[in-house]
Amino acid sequence: MYFNNIFAPEYYIATTIVAETIVVLLEIHFIKKHQLISLKEIFITLTRYGLISLGFIPIFYIFKMIFQISSYTVNFNMILMVLSTVATCGIYYLLTLFVTKDKTLHYALNLVLAKLKRN
Repeated sequence: MYFNNIFAPEYYIATTIVAETIVVLLEIHFIKKHQLISLKEIFITLTRYGLISLGFIPIFYIFKMIFQISSYTVNFNMILMVLSTVATCGIYYLLTLFVTKDKTLHYALNLVLAKLKRN
């Protein structure tokens, strides 16, 4: 695309999505063909994380309304909105994973707690 003087970011994003989709489909085919692992648990986990992360959307719009952001000009208000959104989304995500008793989060917490107890 660069050699054809196509510089619009939309085209680069679209081609990257297509390329990544092809790679993932090839990986799935390879894993199933050689019966390396069961993909069911991976897709269940991916779906759970995807559904939990949908909560980020209302959080973003709530902070956008609170800080009255109407344009994407970088100013102090915008920086405060971004920092507040990132912090709130992080807290929301960790709390949701903790409440749903996510195995990965609890494994990581146990590692950290074991490390702290040794010191």
